Amino acid sequence: QESVNICDGLKSPELPVWIVHGGDHFTLLWAKDLNSSTEEYFHYNGLPPAGPRLATLKIAKPNGESGPAGTSPPVYKKPRPGSLDDIVQAHPDDRKSGNWTMWRFEVMPAVEDPSDSAPVDDSAPLLDLGS
Repeated sequence: QESVNICDGLKSPELPVWIVHGGDHFTLLWAKDLNSSTEEYFHYNGLPPAGPRLATLKIAKPNGESGPAGTSPPVYKKPRPGSLDDIVQAHPDDRKSGNWTMWRFEVMPAVEDPSDSAPVDDSAPLLDLGS
């Protein structure tokens, strides 16, 4: 969710373990030692097509710690009414074939939400709903 603010305690937890949302499922990220000159992270994804897979990510810190990130203005913009808000599901007949690039999808268009005071994302293309 782009509109949800995350507190600093979740970004830098006491133990270096994070649950990462991958769009349609959750994965696990953890580190063994964050106090060395090279941080080593491990990312586990247990679901196909990318998983099950364990990946290693090493980050060198030749200049030591960089410190906390500065503050920046929020970048969330609410969906433009008529643009794509969510993909609900693939058409059942299409799921039988392995060619997912040709599948048809049931989608949910964004609607105006008067309770959301964020600016509208005018760059989002509108869905062609036919006539």
